[in-house]
Amino acid sequence: MKKIISTALMSAALMSGATAAQAGDWFAGIEAGKAKSSFEFNSPSTKETDKKVKNNSFGIRVGKYLNDNVRVYGTYSQNKSFKFKDENAKKLADGKVKEQTLMASVDYVFMEGSAFRPFVGASLGANKMKVEKAGNKTSAVFGAQTGVMYQVGPVDAELGLRYRAYGNEVKKDSFKLKHKNAAEAYLSVAYRF
Repeated sequence: MKKIISTALMSAALMSGATAAQAGDWFAGIEAGKAKSSFEFNSPSTKETDKKVKNNSFGIRVGKYLNDNVRVYGTYSQNKSFKFKDENAKKLADGKVKEQTLMASVDYVFMEGSAFRPFVGASLGANKMKVEKAGNKTSAVFGAQTGVMYQVGPVDAELGLRYRAYGNEVKKDSFKLKHKNAAEAYLSVAYRF
């Protein structure tokens, strides 16, 4: 019986159609993504070697629709710790790097009144990169994002791509690690209230 009721409620929610975001709507949600980051690594034996690293991120977001097409929001995200496989990088970081990012974003959302709504936007914030056994550094980060959201009732499901440019650089002795940029695909779910 519980299974039938759950299925009926889910079907009713999906068939109810989209409820477009309206000016003044607040929203809160979660997000997860997969990024490909570019690092510059210098050591006594290697000079300015680019390293590409794939890592996962998880975050929360809170924001508000200023009107039917413009939304502003803040996002806190954290990258899962990742390891460099390069032996020289391991000497600097013991193979472990962790990042936290706090961003303010603004998006323009197209196709008012539609269930599927593409968007484009820009972001500005701060990123803290912690390199185990070498310290941490916080610097500015900026970026752009685009994607599409699907609105069902008060729920927004979003699939997007974002690019971020970083300036973090951690040094220890003659080793240096600099986070240059990242491209990320992400999925977000938010509730409007």
